[in-house]
Amino acid sequence: MEYTSQFGQDKWIIEEVFKGMEYGFFVDVGAYHPKLINNTYILEKQYKWDGISIDAINIKRMWKKERKTLFIQACIANCAGKKVEFVLSGWDSGIKDYLDNNSPVKKVKQFRTKLLGHILRENKTPNIIHYLDMDIEGAELLILKSFPFDEFTPIALTVEHNEQKSGKNKEKVRDLLFDKGYLCVKEFEIEDGFVLKKYLDNPSLYRT
Repeated sequence: MEYTSQFGQDKWIIEEVFKGMEYGFFVDVGAYHPKLINNTYILEKQYKWDGISIDAINIKRMWKKERKTLFIQACIANCAGKKVEFVLSGWDSGIKDYLDNNSPVKKVKQFRTKLLGHILRENKTPNIIHYLDMDIEGAELLILKSFPFDEFTPIALTVEHNEQKSGKNKEKVRDLLFDKGYLCVKEFEIEDGFVLKKYLDNPSLYRT
């Protein structure tokens, strides 16, 4: 099987965390492209997962050609309706205030922010999210702090920290998720993989 993620995140999710499980549910924040360097493409195509993918960049037309799962264009932050500057820079696109200072700036566009929790509620997301992927160029900690863990339970997460650039949020993300009941069990080059401790103790409670 040809996995499509950059550092083997999809391979880890399927082979190590969920052992080939079909019909799971994912939420991919910062999807950017429906297939290339995408962490959920194989989950959908080969393992029949459903899910929601989100990006501030409008790739709806491209998405419909490659995928059947839902794509939502939205700029995610920790509050709704705030006007922010969003840097359009290919794979490194993100909210200007949270980007690494060395990130190239090609074009800046203004967006109104949305809350991830609101989007999940509006689209009737199941309470159990088997895989939550966050790759939003420095804003990951911000989003996780405002994530409604009391409503939605991600079983596994991959969270970018960009240690090769600055790594300023790496330990803060680990501490926050540890307090929420997650263990960091996998290290990718610029991301960490987390799994809910309750799942590790009893996987049968959360499998489809």
